[in-house]
Amino acid sequence: MFNFLKTLVEVIQRLNSYYYYSNGIKGTVLPVNAANYVKREVDVKLYEFIKNYEQKFPVCYVFGTPQSGKSSIRLRTAKKLEEEGYISISLSAQTLSYPVTEDFFYSHLVQEISYKFKQFGSEVVLELQSFWQTLKEQSYEIKFPEFIRQTIRFSKNKTLVIFLDDSQNLAEWEGLRTFLENLCIPNFALVLFGNVHPSKVLPLKNSGQNPITVFDISPLEGECPPLQGRLRVVSQNPKALFQDILTWTGGQPFLTNFLCFFAVKWLRIEESHAHTELLRTLVQEKIVQKWTSQPVLVSHFQAIEDYYIQGDPRVAEIQFLALEIYKQVLQHPKFTHFSEQSLAQRELLVSGLVTKRGGFLDVANPIYGKVFDLNWIEKIQKKLNSGRLMMTLNLSIYDRDCFFLVSKGASMTNLIAARDSKARERYYAIKDSVKGHIAEVLRVRPGAESKRVSDQATLAFFNINKVARNNYNITDHNQVDAKFDANTPAGDAFITPTFKGLMNKWFEERPEDRGAIVFVYTDGELTDFNEFVVEIKNQCKKLKNHSYLKILIVGVGEAIQSPVAVENYFHVDLNGYGFEDRDGNPCNVVIFNRLESVNEYGAIQSILEQLVECPELGLPDWLKEEYPDLYEKLKRKYDLP
Repeated sequence: MFNFLKTLVEVIQRLNSYYYYSNGIKGTVLPVNAANYVKREVDVKLYEFIKNYEQKFPVCYVFGTPQSGKSSIRLRTAKKLEEEGYISISLSAQTLSYPVTEDFFYSHLVQEISYKFKQFGSEVVLELQSFWQTLKEQSYEIKFPEFIRQTIRFSKNKTLVIFLDDSQNLAEWEGLRTFLENLCIPNFALVLFGNVHPSKVLPLKNSGQNPITVFDISPLEGECPPLQGRLRVVSQNPKALFQDILTWTGGQPFLTNFLCFFAVKWLRIEESHAHTELLRTLVQEKIVQKWTSQPVLVSHFQAIEDYYIQGDPRVAEIQFLALEIYKQVLQHPKFTHFSEQSLAQRELLVSGLVTKRGGFLDVANPIYGKVFDLNWIEKIQKKLNSGRLMMTLNLSIYDRDCFFLVSKGASMTNLIAARDSKARERYYAIKDSVKGHIAEVLRVRPGAESKRVSDQATLAFFNINKVARNNYNITDHNQVDAKFDANTPAGDAFITPTFKGLMNKWFEERPEDRGAIVFVYTDGELTDFNEFVVEIKNQCKKLKNHSYLKILIVGVGEAIQSPVAVENYFHVDLNGYGFEDRDGNPCNVVIFNRLESVNEYGAIQSILEQLVECPELGLPDWLKEEYPDLYEKLKRKYDLP
C-alpha cells in the first residue's frame, strides 16, 4: 500500500510538472501570471526605460529572434505599468496592408487608441474620433502628435505607452522617419518590437538626434528557478540537469521549455551523474530523429525555414549568402568574425540560427546544428536559387584565381603610426597583412568540402608606367617576406599597366566559369587613378556578371583617410562610374575598405559579402562613425537603405 501511494504521488507530481511546462511550448504568448516565466535583463531595462522616458527620446526598439519571448515581455510589462496607473495600448503592425500607406497607418492607430479609451466612457471614444476629424486639413506629422496630446488630456495626464509589435512590417514605409521624429510628447512613450535587425527599422538610430534606444532579448542563462525547480521530479540534481538542458538549447526560450517538458515526460534519473547521457539520448531519439512527429516543434522549426523560403524576394541573394556563412559556421565554429556591416550576417542572426559569442558567430544551439544541417542548407539554397538571377551568379568563394597588387611608389616610404610599436614605413607596415591575406586564400577550409579559395596567388608590385617586371607565383605565404625585400619603394604609383596585363592574360586563359579576386594595396596616391577606373570599366565588359571578378582596394596610411580620398574611393565602390557587364547590366566589382577593417573582418569574408546581386547595399561602420555627413550623403546619392 505504501509503495502504491508513493508511486501515485510521483505520478501526480510528474503530471503537475508536465502541465506546468506545457504553457511554454504552445508557441503563443505566456499568460501574464504564468509561473514558468523567466525574468530576463531586458524586462528590467525596458521597465526602467519607460519609467524614466522623460530623460531621453521616448522611443525604444526591442529586438528578438522568432519565439524569443517578445510578446510575453510586452504583456507582462504592460500589465505592470497598468497596475501603477499607466495607460498601455498594444498594437500590431502585422494587420497593416502592404505597402503601408500614411492614411491607413494613422487611421489604424487612431481607431485602436480611441477604442482603448472606452474605459473612460463611450462618449470619450466618439470625442476622440471627432477631434481627429477636426484636424483633417493638417499634415500627419502635426495632427497625430496633437491627437496623442488630446488623449492624454482625457486621461487626466496619465502616461500613455504604446507597444507596437511586428514593427518590421514598417521597414519599407517611407513615412516611418517622420512618424518617429515627432513623438517628443509629454507623458508619452512608444515601444517597438520586431524580429529584424534594428538598422532596417530605425531611421534615427545613431543619427545624432533623437537616438532610439535598442534592447536585445538575450537567451536564458543561469539557474532560472521557474524552470529548474520542477525538474526535481525526475532528478535528484535538478540544477545539473537544467544546465545540461541549457547546453543543448543555448537558452532559446521555446526549446528550453520544450526540453524541460520532454525531460519530465520521458526521463527518470536514478543516479545524479547519469543525466548527461540520458538527456543526450533523449534529444537524439525524440527530437533530432523524430521532431516531425511533434507539431509544436514542426511549427518552431518551420518558422525558421520560412524566414528563408517565404521571405522578401529582393534579399534572396543575401539570404543565399547567409546560408553560405552558416555552412562555414557549422563546419568550424568560432571561425567567422562578426561584423555589424555584413548584411548576410545580420540576416543569419535575425533567423535565430546563429548567435554572437566573443566577437565570432556560432551556432545558436546544438539542436539547431543537428536539425538545420548541411543537407538542410543544400535544400534551402536550391529553393532560393530556383528561377532566380542567382543561377547566373558565381556565389562560391572557392576555386578562384587571386592577384595581389602592392604599391611600391615613393609615398609608401612615409611613416604610419602603430598603436603598440614605433612608426614604420607604409610599405613594410602592410607586409604582414598581405602575408596573412595570402595565407587565407591558400588555406584549406576544414569540413566536408575541404576546399580553398586558390592553390596559388600571384603577387606583383607596381610603380612605374609599365607592366610589373616580376609577377611572383606564391604557393606558401612564407614566401612573401622575400618578395617584399626584393622590391624597393620609389617613384610614382602607376597601377593600370600591371592591372591591365594581368587581367588580359587571365581572361585569355581562364575557363568560362572561373572567377578571380584582385587585392590592391595602396595609400590612396595612385598616379593614374582615372586611367585605372577606365581599365576596370573595360574589363567589366568581358564579364558575364559582377560576381566573377572582385577588386578589393585596401587603403593604408593618412592620405587614404582624408574626406576627399574616402569619397573618391567609395564613388568607385558604389559603382558611381557606371561599370557594366557584357550584357549591359550594372557591374559593381570594386570594394573599398581600410586595412585595419579588412584585417579585423578577414579578407575572404570581405569578398564573400560582395558576391550577391546588389553588392553596393552595405557601407562600413567606420564610415558612419568618422564621416557621418559623407555617410548620409552617399546613402542619399546612391539610394542606399
